[in-house]
Amino acid sequence: MTVELITAIAPYITALVGLLSGVYAVSRANSNQLTSTYFSRMTAAYENHWAAFAEFVYYPNDKTRNAYVVAVYNAVLYSSEDAANGIQALFHKAIEYTRSGQSDARQLDKWAGDLEVILHNDVLRFRERGSR
Repeated sequence: MTVELITAIAPYITALVGLLSGVYAVSRANSNQLTSTYFSRMTAAYENHWAAFAEFVYYPNDKTRNAYVVAVYNAVLYSSEDAANGIQALFHKAIEYTRSGQSDARQLDKWAGDLEVILHNDVLRFRERGSR
């Protein structure tokens, strides 16, 4: 009777394990796709931030300032807290720099370099978290 019971139940157990494996695989694939999309948007937002920052610093006007504001918003949207703080701090420094009419951008370059390190580390942390 035990062999008959095992033979009767085995196909159902196999089907259940197969179903659970399929659900897990689909769930994992969707998670990977979401992570990939988020990473792509995050890096694009960082890239757009740098382009808008450079354009605003070298050609400060209402149009470039507005583009920089949008780029800051998008970059902060996808960044970690420390990266968001750095992005916002650089934004305020860039606004001060252009309003003051300074021509020496060395200090602004230093702050931009510091932010670059923070953003680089943010991207690396995201990659490490996503590869687990």
